[in-house]
Amino acid sequence: MPEKAIRTRRVAELVQAEISRLLIAEFQDAASGLLTVTRVEMTPDLLTARVFLSIFGPGDPAALLGRLEKGKGSIRRTLASRIKLKYNP
Repeated sequence: MPEKAIRTRRVAELVQAEISRLLIAEFQDAASGLLTVTRVEMTPDLLTARVFLSIFGPGDPAALLGRLEKGKGSIRRTLASRIKLKYNP
């Protein structure tokens, strides 16, 4: 396996763990249901991350996704402060 593929996978796992912690702390509550980060895919240059979520529970998934979309900047800033990378995905 090439070195870049290994690094991409490791950074994706790190981003997934930190986003999971962040979403539990800030966005998950009893009314919204269970929010889970199922997978994170990184581009080979590590500049872009695609995050896959699953939502289970009685709450409205569209409302929760709207809250996540509004808080996207805050999520990026918090992620950048927790993960020390050259570029913030």
